[in-house]
Amino acid sequence: MIYDLQSIAADITEMKIALLHSKTIFSPKDAAQYMGISQSTLYKLTSAGIIPFSKPNGKLIYFSKAGLDRWLLSNPSKSAEQKDIEAATYLSTHQ
Repeated sequence: MIYDLQSIAADITEMKIALLHSKTIFSPKDAAQYMGISQSTLYKLTSAGIIPFSKPNGKLIYFSKAGLDRWLLSNPSKSAEQKDIEAATYLSTHQ
């Protein structure tokens, strides 16, 4: 099978993404890439104490994928349908 360079590059990119998502501990570079933000933004979030991280040796920081996932999914917003259902339920029980 003959591949052109563009196909090979696309395959390599897919493999890099798959490898990134299989990790459980991230470096700052990997964490920023996983979250789709810049490293500068990541460092701002860590210095403000907004995002969870570990600093085991007092210098380098690391991020757990599970911790990032929890943070990314915190403060969810309900869909309009969910709000309508809750409103209807409330009205039916409080009339």
